[in-house]
Amino acid sequence: MKPFSISIVICMIFIFTVNAIAQPISNPTSFALGDAYITKASGVQALYWNPAKLGIIKNPFTISLLQSNFSVYNNAFSLAYYNDITGKYLSEDDKKELLDKIPESGFELNGNFGTFIPCLALSYKNYAIAFSIIGAGYGNFSKNYFDLLLNGNEWETVYDFKDNDAEAALFGEIKLGYGKELNIEKLKEFFVIKDSIPPIYAGLNLGILHGYNYAEITNFEGHLYTKDTGFFVDNNIEYRTCAGGNGLRFDVGLFSQITHNISIGLTVNNIFGFIHWNKDCKSNINRFYADSIMVSELEDSLFTSIDTSYSINSFTQKIPISMRLGSSYKYKKIEMYFEYVQGFKNSILTSTQPKFSIGCEYFVHKNIPIRIGFGIGGNEPWHFSYGIAFEKSRFEIGFAFRYYKAFLPNYSQGVAFSFGSMLKF
Repeated sequence: MKPFSISIVICMIFIFTVNAIAQPISNPTSFALGDAYITKASGVQALYWNPAKLGIIKNPFTISLLQSNFSVYNNAFSLAYYNDITGKYLSEDDKKELLDKIPESGFELNGNFGTFIPCLALSYKNYAIAFSIIGAGYGNFSKNYFDLLLNGNEWETVYDFKDNDAEAALFGEIKLGYGKELNIEKLKEFFVIKDSIPPIYAGLNLGILHGYNYAEITNFEGHLYTKDTGFFVDNNIEYRTCAGGNGLRFDVGLFSQITHNISIGLTVNNIFGFIHWNKDCKSNINRFYADSIMVSELEDSLFTSIDTSYSINSFTQKIPISMRLGSSYKYKKIEMYFEYVQGFKNSILTSTQPKFSIGCEYFVHKNIPIRIGFGIGGNEPWHFSYGIAFEKSRFEIGFAFRYYKAFLPNYSQGVAFSFGSMLKF
């Protein structure tokens, strides 16, 4: 295998990975509100965001006709900067500026999506069921790749590519949920409470998971060195793959309408969450080595390469627990939403770095809400969102845009879009 083949393998692994499972499947409303949504979700949407809201029956029957969202973002370049350097001859100052924008940890590119299977996500009274496609992934490129590409290989300089990393999973999920109002009088009697308590709703859902594909780089070592007798290169990549598995996870939620204007909600997600990968599991090794190679002698025969794979035992991928705490405040035609998300373990699915979101909804017409939202923290860059919808008593449709590290698309380091429609009866 030639040196460039390894780079292509890594690139393909993480460019097509996704991380939608890092949060519930988004919809235009949650997207536009910056993900501050657990107190607003209702009907079939409550199944993913807060199953306790299934206990509040606004519409006895809801069905998602079409819902999909995607995003792509990076940790270094804005769209304006990319357009500025594309096709341009780069001076030494331009090259330095480009490299300075890339963190020392490397260039990270993320793409994610989530979708309900059309007409197979619905709620009836206190119950809901949904079929969805979900993915998760992470990938990182060493900064030294860009240094080598822009400046060439400097004399007697060792280039270390150890920062390359990637992990990805793709699976489907059948989710079942139920919510109801708790018996307040029994709670007051149990906790010896005499004061009045607002209604409290509780909910539970079960996610049955079927894994389709999993890939993870378990070891990557890469070096390139130039000396007077030629250049030396040694790259080794080890990664494991699996073509199927099964698992489950639980979510629990609480919700209470404290006053006419104020509500609060809490969810704990991914309880007992796991996928056991057990179909066609393999460990793959790709290595190439060359020493004292001159440019005039670049032939396949000069490289020593290893490309092999072997079967391995099944393994379990844990889905770490995360918590969401949210509230909302309504004043006339305006409603504000606030949310805090906390993961309890770092993974491709969760982050121990807390995320804070705030969103605002305003009805410019009784059927037309406009929404904006902001989120910071977690495993995404800070983002700003806009959205609009058309809502009637039996039907709603909406869309939303999101921009990363910017308020306008031209300066954003990524873009995201969500579209959805739903029937209500």
